[in-house]
Amino acid sequence: MAVAVAELLGHRLSGREKDSLVECPTRSAVAFEELCKGRQAPEGSYSKIQHFQKAIAADPGFAETHYLLGNAYCVIGETYRYAEWFTMAIDE
Repeated sequence: MAVAVAELLGHRLSGREKDSLVECPTRSAVAFEELCKGRQAPEGSYSKIQHFQKAIAADPGFAETHYLLGNAYCVIGETYRYAEWFTMAIDE
């Protein structure tokens, strides 16, 4: 996922960088644990957002979590018709 996001954003990754991302998307155990918890949280829940925010706090460069957090903001924006959540999704 992180490789796809990087390429989508126009970042050219070397073969070594791609291998590193696929092998270990983050070096932070806390970030990885929070990512897993966030994935398991119900769609449209605030707990999903909290877990992704904690993962980003533990590893700000964790691209996959930024993507998933933006997606979670978008889901809540669509569900509850909160326009400001779409702005947060775009920002993320």
